[in-house]
Amino acid sequence: MVDSQSIRIEVYHREEDGWKLYTYGPGSTVKLESFDIQFPISTIYRGMRLTGTRKNTRRN
Repeated sequence: MVDSQSIRIEVYHREEDGWKLYTYGPGSTVKLESFDIQFPISTIYRGMRLTGTRKNTRRN
């Protein structure tokens, strides 16, 4: 999932014991193991205007 409010990408990867969440931020290299690719997170956000700050939308 690519965040439009801050530089943040979340990738879920299925492993033997279930799903694992990988979170990438500024300066990170994003890895998509299923596709055997990796790229700097800045590639995705190049030329993109972020929409603002994230509000806490926690649900119980």
